[in-house]
Amino acid sequence: MSFAGHVFDMIRRNKEDREKLDQLRGRGKDARAKYSSHIPDISAEEYDRINRQLKEREQEEQKYYSRIKYLIIAATLIILILFWVIF
Repeated sequence: MSFAGHVFDMIRRNKEDREKLDQLRGRGKDARAKYSSHIPDISAEEYDRINRQLKEREQEEQKYYSRIKYLIIAATLIILILFWVIF
């Protein structure tokens, strides 16, 4: 292949890349339009109820994680005490 063949091949690849980039941009626009966020119309009472439920759920999760943490600490202490007594 001569030098001109390389140039034509590079020009063809550049053209294909531009077309693919345009396709990607078009898909991005479609996705943004499809998944655009919109806030539904909810009342103040509904909003307060949702926030209250979220706070309750967060508190329950914190209690759960703290119980697990204390359980792990207690188990570790028991194991350390057993090793100390054995040795």
